[in-house]
Amino acid sequence: MLITASSCRKEPIVIADLSQTPVGHFASLELAKHLSAVYPDVLFQVDSCSGKGRILFLLNHQVPETGLELGELPVADESFTIVEQNETLWIVAPDERGLLNATYALLEEQGYGFFISGDKCPDPRQWNGFKDWAISDQPLIMDRFVLNWHNFLSGCTGWNYEDWCFYIDQINKMRYNGIMLHFYGNNPAFSFEYLGERKKTGYLNNTASGRDWGNQHVNDVRRLTGGAVFDTPVFGALASQVPEQEKEQAATLLMQRVFDYAKSRRTKIILALDLDTWMAHPGNIVGKLPREALFELKGALTPNPEHPEGFRYYEQILVSLLAKYPQIDQLAVWHRPPTLKTGLGSIWMNFSEEQFPIFWKKEYRQIMQQHPELDHSIMSTSVFAYGKLIAAIQKARDKVNPQLEISSGSWRFDYLPLADVFYPQGLPLIPLDWSIVFDQKQTQELIARVGRNRPVYPVVWAHHDDHRYIGRPYTPWANFSELLTNSRSQGFGLIHWTTRPLDLYFTSLTRQVWQNTQNEPLKNTVDWYVSKWVGNDHDTLSHYLYQWINSGPMFGRETSDHFVDIGQQEHGDELERWADMEAKAQERLRLLETSNESSKNPFIRYQRDMELFYLSFFKNQQLFQEAVKAVNNGNMEHAKAVMAVTNPDSTLMLYVKAIENIGFTSGEKALLFSMNTRWKADYLNMKQRLGLLPVLLQFSPTQHDTLAQAPGRYTYHIDEDGNWWRCLWKQEMKDSQFLQETDRSALLVDDQIELELTSMHGQPLASGTYELKVDYKAESPFKIWVMEEQNCLSVKVCLGNLKQASLRFNTTNEKVKLVIETEQPVKIFNLVLIPKYAGI
Repeated sequence: MLITASSCRKEPIVIADLSQTPVGHFASLELAKHLSAVYPDVLFQVDSCSGKGRILFLLNHQVPETGLELGELPVADESFTIVEQNETLWIVAPDERGLLNATYALLEEQGYGFFISGDKCPDPRQWNGFKDWAISDQPLIMDRFVLNWHNFLSGCTGWNYEDWCFYIDQINKMRYNGIMLHFYGNNPAFSFEYLGERKKTGYLNNTASGRDWGNQHVNDVRRLTGGAVFDTPVFGALASQVPEQEKEQAATLLMQRVFDYAKSRRTKIILALDLDTWMAHPGNIVGKLPREALFELKGALTPNPEHPEGFRYYEQILVSLLAKYPQIDQLAVWHRPPTLKTGLGSIWMNFSEEQFPIFWKKEYRQIMQQHPELDHSIMSTSVFAYGKLIAAIQKARDKVNPQLEISSGSWRFDYLPLADVFYPQGLPLIPLDWSIVFDQKQTQELIARVGRNRPVYPVVWAHHDDHRYIGRPYTPWANFSELLTNSRSQGFGLIHWTTRPLDLYFTSLTRQVWQNTQNEPLKNTVDWYVSKWVGNDHDTLSHYLYQWINSGPMFGRETSDHFVDIGQQEHGDELERWADMEAKAQERLRLLETSNESSKNPFIRYQRDMELFYLSFFKNQQLFQEAVKAVNNGNMEHAKAVMAVTNPDSTLMLYVKAIENIGFTSGEKALLFSMNTRWKADYLNMKQRLGLLPVLLQFSPTQHDTLAQAPGRYTYHIDEDGNWWRCLWKQEMKDSQFLQETDRSALLVDDQIELELTSMHGQPLASGTYELKVDYKAESPFKIWVMEEQNCLSVKVCLGNLKQASLRFNTTNEKVKLVIETEQPVKIFNLVLIPKYAGI
């Protein structure tokens, strides 16, 4: 079969895959497609049948049959050699992945740039033969995987199948060779049945469903600031938008297709699965096991892996997992960091010695005597206990699929010495560098000590979900290959959520672990990166990007109700002051504007407009913090004056303008949603708190997730005029009654109810005069009044034939509540609280 890249070329060049492998054939197609774009005067064709051509793909064992004169064969896994002889280009590798790596390395030499956010194609040029096309290279670190963590819409949780395929293609182009995923215990992509029961699961977050990690809800994302970038009212993966009864099937089918695609490219698949949390061990199943087969930890029941019935439970988990995902190469049995104050659902990581069976106690004490360097603590007992669970999974693996590799991982490095002692011998460990200390001497020595006994794969962070989520990535580690070698690391992972603007981080690390670019200095990588985007001889842009990657801003988080912590920063040591970040942004902007390409090149326009977005964000945030401080000090008038000049909408529109220069990724759309509902919402709430905006509350259904970790609390309804209403329902008002009708929903009052009057996030109101409007439906009169502690501020009898009641009141101590009393049922649709003195 002859595949033609174009039908209007002059000189034909046939590309033949002699390897007869699926990835080799794909590599030949990729080469034809991309070379055709660079050399439009050449007809590149792929011949998959005859094996004749001027560009030949072949494996090492085929070389003797071809007459190719090659001094040394590439022998390392995934290595390659490209040579030219007699006007023929030979691409030789020991394996399929080597052929794929050779393809993209060759295309980079022809001017391509392959990045995690996409490709940069060179300008077309005239064909001049295979001169100077020879190249050889090999990886210095064999395992190079990327980890996009399932929990945020701005990461892979919001991806469709096409997004996943694009992602897998890009990491392969950059010569990473594996993907790692993590499933929390509530992930709908994995459920199982046992003892006649089915494991309950949560949701894939979208903008109207799912609550994990502070995810808020809104009725229509198109009504957000910048909402024109969205096509439909709900944003999120299509698999997240199916009916409730189909959520597990849709999520599972999506990931099965993703794993199939990765496997077709010989991309290694690592799945990390939580087994330390109560969500991972469903009570409806666990409760059917014999009581003697269970532990009770922090009020939850979990199976004992060494009890026969407990072991069969863990075996069933593995059987079910592999039935759904036979493509998995490695299962990482995951857990929270062991600590006395462990949270977020973990029960195994707070396992005390007192809860051990007698024979566990004896074994634990014997091991501790053999290792006096270890401290007896909740960390040591928890890791000892979890080692039993891991051993059970390994035992089940031996029965189910001996080829499956079992590993384990968690956050930080301090648990590694304990895991080295208590976990099964040789078990690989995957620690996440949450504190960003991989290069520190103590960390390097710790990993090296453990690395003498078992494989360790540290996972470095491109950005941080708790405090440095947006802006530039972390500055890539210098001498990264050396750090990996010195620490005896067998490989490394790279954790992230978004893809842009992380290109330089991904690019630097992968280039540093290949022979030809070993430990490449960051400045060299920046120059190479700039050459792909704007060509050579752009020293100004290189200087700018080098400053940006080293000292550009990093801020924001995705792991709570707030994009920026209100008041004191909760996580992240030495987070830069807003004023300092602002000053640096101004200096970088001045530098960028000296470039002659600043108005022509979309990439430079993107960088410039992002700097303007940063400056606007910093300005608003400094004002907001000043207002928070003033409120805490009781200076409400100063807080009002400061908040009156804030404008988060302008900031968000600058973000939209910047991204539109080069096109939105799904992650950037999700960040726009996140900043609206977790950042702008805080400004709206503060203005309500100060009497600068009305409080709008409607009684309408809200969706919640009992299995969610750190769940978001707020549901917003944005009306056609852009007004934000806070929605209240059964979860928000647990002791109240509600009625949902076809056209409208309501709070149902049939005797008496009290409701605190606050801002939409529950903060007290500033002293002053207010007007309260109540939309209702009633068949007979009822009474409403506003109370300030024991004092009645205003009272009104509402007539049954009206639709709205209005009353004014003046409060002085910020503690007010609405009381409704009726003898016949009353439907309350919404409340509007208007601060009159503000002139609204």
